[in-house]
Amino acid sequence: MEPSPMVRIRICAHRVQQGLSIAEAAHRAGISPVVWEGVESGSEPLTEELLSRIAQLLEVSVEYLLLGFDKIIYARWRDEAKAASRFGGCRHEEAAASPN
Repeated sequence: MEPSPMVRIRICAHRVQQGLSIAEAAHRAGISPVVWEGVESGSEPLTEELLSRIAQLLEVSVEYLLLGFDKIIYARWRDEAKAASRFGGCRHEEAAASPN
């Protein structure tokens, strides 16, 4: 099963965000630039090993590349949001609205 096109978009976006050319990213990941370009364009199949190398280089999880979020980080955020709501939620809106 071919992953969502968003996987390829996330790979490209993170590469560009880190200021890496295709050639530099490929070199650092230990793959050829032709393969990396194929990953981003959709002509290269995404294997587990390839995704793992790319994720490691881009310093994100494979799960993030596949899903757009990391379940562990999301669960932590969700738990913190629930805890905050029990204590009245965030107060920054009230602080900004109150006169000094």
